[in-house]
Amino acid sequence: MILYDGLTQPLQQEVYVFGIATLVFLALCLVWRLTGRRLKWYVPAAIALFGLLGGAVPVWDQARVRKLASEGGLMITRGLITQVWHLETRHRDMTNKSSISYRKSIDEGFDLGTERFAWRPGSCLSAASLCRLDPGGVKLAEGMAVEVHWFKDAAQDDNQRVVILRKLEPAFLPTVEPQSGK
Repeated sequence: MILYDGLTQPLQQEVYVFGIATLVFLALCLVWRLTGRRLKWYVPAAIALFGLLGGAVPVWDQARVRKLASEGGLMITRGLITQVWHLETRHRDMTNKSSISYRKSIDEGFDLGTERFAWRPGSCLSAASLCRLDPGGVKLAEGMAVEVHWFKDAAQDDNQRVVILRKLEPAFLPTVEPQSGK
């Protein structure tokens, strides 16, 4: 049973919103300039950067992950989940010295034998990899037999990104420690 398959995930709707908004704002900049008004150079540059980060990067990441999977670049690990976690930490925010405020960071993930798969929700480059423990029904539990297709991503500090997550029957597991390999 497939719990998550990042290769079949469609582009997120935010990508289309970023793309359309970028084109609309760049068109407004062009109209502004054509009417004879002055426009600083950094305004269209900031708009283009906004569109690049919000629209082009997720498209690039999803294409890159799909290409990596089609070339056989994903590692496969099978085993029992030994630990599932959702950690919330609060720390003092010292950027604003006039008020007392705290920032909360959330880390999620699971351990599969000696391999650790962790992420910060909301910090994924695209939907091509798992970045939430419960995206539409993925329920992980300790002792669950799973098969994980993953890769170390240099674009995200060599984090292990889960692309495909399958639930296995315990009979399909090897009798030795979980192994990583292609």
